Amino acid sequence: MEDADLEEAATLAALGSYKNSGQRCTAIKRLLVQETVAERFIELLLEKTRAISTATRWIPTPTWAP
Repeated sequence: MEDADLEEAATLAALGSYKNSGQRCTAIKRLLVQETVAERFIELLLEKTRAISTATRWIPTPTWAP
């Protein structure tokens, strides 16, 4: 919504969507975002998503393991 903390909302949306590879029963499947803040929220969510790294032998300090 217009007065929401978009930075925090994007962080929580990314974590809620991708943690445990999105295979939790509580994983986020849909987001409702007010049109007036949607563009900024999407930018932030993409930024948060791109920052997530999973464990591989080339990434010694992942955001989380698969």
